[in-house]
Amino acid sequence: MITRRAALALPVLGLAALSGCGESQTTGEGEARERLARRWYGLYSHRTLELWRVPAPPPASWGVFVKLNSDIGDGRLTQHLEQGLTPMVTLEPWLWEMGRGDAENAGFTLERLLEGRHDEALNRIAKSLSELGRPVFIRFAHEANGHWYPWGVGNNGNTPGQYRAAWRHVRDLFASTTNAKWVWSVNITQWLREPQPLAPMYPGADLVDFLACTGYPRYGASPSQTFGPTLDELSTLGDQDVIITETGAPQGDGQISWIRDLGNFLAETPRIRGLLWFDVGPPAASADYRLDQEASQRAFAEAMAAGGMG
Repeated sequence: MITRRAALALPVLGLAALSGCGESQTTGEGEARERLARRWYGLYSHRTLELWRVPAPPPASWGVFVKLNSDIGDGRLTQHLEQGLTPMVTLEPWLWEMGRGDAENAGFTLERLLEGRHDEALNRIAKSLSELGRPVFIRFAHEANGHWYPWGVGNNGNTPGQYRAAWRHVRDLFASTTNAKWVWSVNITQWLREPQPLAPMYPGADLVDFLACTGYPRYGASPSQTFGPTLDELSTLGDQDVIITETGAPQGDGQISWIRDLGNFLAETPRIRGLLWFDVGPPAASADYRLDQEASQRAFAEAMAAGGMG
């Protein structure tokens, strides 16, 4: 789990109107379709795309965090779309004022969500994303097998059944958002304090377009050691393609070698359709994952080429 800050977010306020962006509807659409037609990589970053200096094909996706009080009407998603980037919208059912100390907040449990307490905000978000008229990924209530969010299974009395029901409830609210692909993203399992089995909380193939996981290396683990056990467990749930929805290696002596190993791992794991690199440093992340040096940028480009991404 990584600490995320509002710099990667869509700003706070109401979720009004993206409908005024229709005149730019076709800009970047061909590029986006072409990039997603093959295996791809994406980014979370404070940089603009123009400042992404990695000598590789352009990213296909750009990650943004949206919460119940986010404003997605500021044009940022439209800008991404015009650049040929498909947004990876991490939809977190809590507020921007909340953080790691609020994992036990009783106002944002799965029970409250199922009671419809947040339907008004979710309906606004659904309407705004639908009005984009272009494909988006939605990663709803991610990392629910961890202990750091109020929707986590095992927190606040949340049960696997409630989590599955919450997914179905939100999918029903977003029924008109037909441009969305839904991404079920767990945290890698092997380093969790009390790992929750994935099968009981899996929403089901009818609700999930992509299986996914978040994972960062620890204890000197290789990419295969980092992701392998979780991918094995996900493979028992469905045959959808997989997205690594967040990853990164900290700056330092080991970053380049881990990136090179990542290229080999991707080449050996063709089921991985996409990968998003967390190109962010403190205070927005718990470590510095940015690719700031020419050597790390070149290694990343070579790894994406070796892995067939982009």
